[in-house]
Amino acid sequence: MTPLGRTLDRLDRILRVLRRLDTAMSLATPPYRPRLRDLDRGIGRYVRDLQSPAGTRLAKTVTQAGSWVTHVGVMGDAAVISRRRNEAAPAVAAVVSMAGCAGIYTLVKAVLARERPHAGGHLVRVRDSSFPSGHAATAAAAARTLAELHGWPKSPLFACAVCVAASRVYLGVHHPSDAVAGLVVGWTWASLVFALSGHGTHDAQAALPAADGAEAGNESTETGGPGGADPQPPAGQSRVRDQLGARRRARNTGHPVADDDGSPG
Repeated sequence: MTPLGRTLDRLDRILRVLRRLDTAMSLATPPYRPRLRDLDRGIGRYVRDLQSPAGTRLAKTVTQAGSWVTHVGVMGDAAVISRRRNEAAPAVAAVVSMAGCAGIYTLVKAVLARERPHAGGHLVRVRDSSFPSGHAATAAAAARTLAELHGWPKSPLFACAVCVAASRVYLGVHHPSDAVAGLVVGWTWASLVFALSGHGTHDAQAALPAADGAEAGNESTETGGPGGADPQPPAGQSRVRDQLGARRRARNTGHPVADDDGSPG
């Protein structure tokens, strides 16, 4: 069998396992699935009923934060950070975070093949299945990745990802559960990547105290403050000060004193 054939065979096995898992979950919760489905669709209809021209324009703008542009932007930002730190780890972690997230939601979409909400209500074009939302997953993964790379607060970034997820429901192309699942997939995957790689904000933060401590020590040494010795005057000033002190002592005691060069005091 050729390498391509072996790869396709492995993918087919993975798909069969995932289908069995989905079937097992369906059998495990038969009483609740219809209720959850009806609740999901009801919330989706309610959100879509809020559509307006201004809201649609805003949602179309917000939803772009979950597009391929975000993938490229985050990975480019990580490349700049890696160049500045002179290490490849942040860029590699960002690529794994963003590309891995795309691979996961694409695979799940292909396996579950959930239908989109009614096509008549779509305000943007879509091509694949509904679950999970790829835009929501991308936005969540990007938010977590940027938080790790820059040390930015996670809550505002996650709120931005939630806005992207909500825009997909508002535009009529996803059920609410699709959007929630996308957020979970993206955020969890990115968190796992940076936890395992060990390269995130703590790298930059760990370097800052050491640099600050070194600078503080240098300042203390130079100024004679805490943590440093008393400042030492130049050799010429020390010599003059000693001679003046000796002359004062000579005047007080009545004994003459000579300078270092042999001249009388």
